[in-house]
Amino acid sequence: MKIITPLTIISLFISLTELTLGYALVQTTGGIQVAITVFVILFPVLIACTFFYILWHKNYVFYHPEEFRGTSVENYVSAMSAQKVEVQQKVMDEISAIKRLVGEELSRDLQSKIVGEKSAKVNIPEEFDRAFRSVLDKKYITLDLSDFKEIGRSEHKFVIDDYKCVNELLNSVYFMLKNDVLAYTYGKMWILKNQDNDQYFSEIGTQWARNQGKITDDRGLQSVGIRPGMRIKVVKL
Repeated sequence: MKIITPLTIISLFISLTELTLGYALVQTTGGIQVAITVFVILFPVLIACTFFYILWHKNYVFYHPEEFRGTSVENYVSAMSAQKVEVQQKVMDEISAIKRLVGEELSRDLQSKIVGEKSAKVNIPEEFDRAFRSVLDKKYITLDLSDFKEIGRSEHKFVIDDYKCVNELLNSVYFMLKNDVLAYTYGKMWILKNQDNDQYFSEIGTQWARNQGKITDDRGLQSVGIRPGMRIKVVKL
């Protein structure tokens, strides 16, 4: 027996409505025909907006209970709701951590300046900017993508703690470059270079993993020399 899902019912309703209105449109004239024409045009737009709103906020309502194979409806709804909460919580935690670290860095710097140079005037905005950049350097790596003009923004920051291994970082960079390079071409079509010492990260990625009899490069970023605060250029080969 074929499962009738809410999506099937919605598509049948829209199709029937459009067919009925289309027939009515050619059978009328004057103001009524204009009104039906406007409705026929706006109705799909309204349905589309409503559909995407529900898809974003309550996507689980589009599925039949029998489609939740391997899990229950309750577990699926709980997981989808928790995912949004986790993302929001992660952003809030990151902001709180940065505020705390900037406060500590600024406090230490101002204290040292007050103690060391009692007569010196302290520029609070400049000190805050310096402290903020210092904190970011301890949490992020900066990638220069200027070799790939089509991407738009040439500089991107990555939170180093978000990547458990080299493979995850390279995948993230590849998905930004996928219109310019082919898959599994690190070291052939593009490569990372440390801008501080012009050293290329040639011994990482899929090719390195294959040479070692592995599927992916599962080493930690710091074990291959990629550390917080580093500026790395993505070089087109």
